[in-house]
Amino acid sequence: CWSDMALLSTPGSVFPCRLPLLLSFFIAVPLATGRASLQLLQWNPHWHCTAWNVNGCRANAEQKLSAMLQDSDIDFANILELEVGRNSLPATWAEINTSCAWDSMALVYNHQRWRPASSPGAGVAGCMESGSGPFIIQQFDSVRSTGPGALNSNFDLERLVIIGTRIPHPEVFAESLVSDQTSGLSEALRAVVNATRVDRVVLMADTKEDPSTPSSTLGSYLGMHGSIVSTSLEQTCCFYDGFLGNSTFDRIIANFGSGMETVVLMGDPIPDWAQEIQPGTGVKGGFHKPLRGVLLLGNDRRVAGPSKDGAASTSTPAPAMDVKMPGDNIGETRHGSILRSDMIGDIFIGLMLMFVTSAVVFFGLRLRQHSQRDPSLLAMRETRQARATDVEVGARRVDGTAV
Repeated sequence: CWSDMALLSTPGSVFPCRLPLLLSFFIAVPLATGRASLQLLQWNPHWHCTAWNVNGCRANAEQKLSAMLQDSDIDFANILELEVGRNSLPATWAEINTSCAWDSMALVYNHQRWRPASSPGAGVAGCMESGSGPFIIQQFDSVRSTGPGALNSNFDLERLVIIGTRIPHPEVFAESLVSDQTSGLSEALRAVVNATRVDRVVLMADTKEDPSTPSSTLGSYLGMHGSIVSTSLEQTCCFYDGFLGNSTFDRIIANFGSGMETVVLMGDPIPDWAQEIQPGTGVKGGFHKPLRGVLLLGNDRRVAGPSKDGAASTSTPAPAMDVKMPGDNIGETRHGSILRSDMIGDIFIGLMLMFVTSAVVFFGLRLRQHSQRDPSLLAMRETRQARATDVEVGARRVDGTAV
């Protein structure tokens, strides 16, 4: 290719390296946009937000949810006690709802990437106890695509099981919830795994567990077999107690993937609309901060932040990032790199390929310009053209065609 470039790059000729150059460019762009993670969201605005609705809490929470889904490019979300409906979600997302008396929840999913499996036993909803503890367990199938947002083809994540739940408060608050209180949830998970033969599981939950119960213990107890990865134990609960250090209730846990990064999508102080105080009593509401987990997939080893056991992290709050609304005074606690880690390596590879492509095009054009000015190359080109003309004239004479 290089040896013929100068001689064959005459005006009107086909550039011999054009095809591989175009191919390398179109390979670089998909690499820069490929997905190597699942974006997950756990949030419980609490029923006080809807029932009391001071400062327009419900409308603001719905707007906040819409912004987080889009800005964080969420695959799955577990939304508790907000009564999420189709009209309150952006067009790309759909939901599965259930409730136990007043205790409601919605499992939200990106329907352009995922669809609920329709096979027998692929989904179940229930209550862990009468009037409380709703859960949804659903197996999803990947909607494969090749454009931006497609799952990384190096990691075959065609099917997985998603759990969304709010585990009830224990009868004795100082005791762990890893008890018979969650037996209904573990039995339902076992039934879905047996029916679908899919054992890759993601749990998004308000667990009511403090730091004394590692996420690995909770996942194993529920029957999530394998190596457990989890968001770090963050102080996401609750407004009424000032988000104490032992209120690490909100967690995202998986039994696959190479790691989990954690982002708390709201800092201190929480926005005014979320500070629910019941009129006439002064009682504060139980608002939780939203928690985003980035589940790294496949052989991606760019793990930063929490340990696989969901150990508490000591990182400091970062500047406010991508999920703001007018009037919010928010920041976010982030564990991991500032850029989305699932994109950094792919963007680097894509940029390198585009750099190589640009270099090849640049030097090719320089050689072409040089060939148009170099006397020896011009003489060689004229000789080739003369020979071609002589051959053509000879052929016409043989055929008896007038010259």
